[in-house]
Amino acid sequence: MAEAARPDSNGLFHASLDESLCDGCRLCFPICKHGALLTVPGERMPLVDVHACTGCGDCVTTCPTGALQIQSRIRV
Repeated sequence: MAEAARPDSNGLFHASLDESLCDGCRLCFPICKHGALLTVPGERMPLVDVHACTGCGDCVTTCPTGALQIQSRIRV
């Protein structure tokens, strides 16, 4: 895939978590190569560090419940 086509190539996107869809499977944690999915003591769901997230979408394609989605950093 050409780098220009990747969501993370321009820094305009990041992952976001819909907690109502997350089942706490934790399959996303080892997939994130940027360390943007953080563990919270006592919680099974990830916390997305939007400052570390590049919006590459690897966690989104791994999530079996669709709880992780790519979101624009720009608010209109």
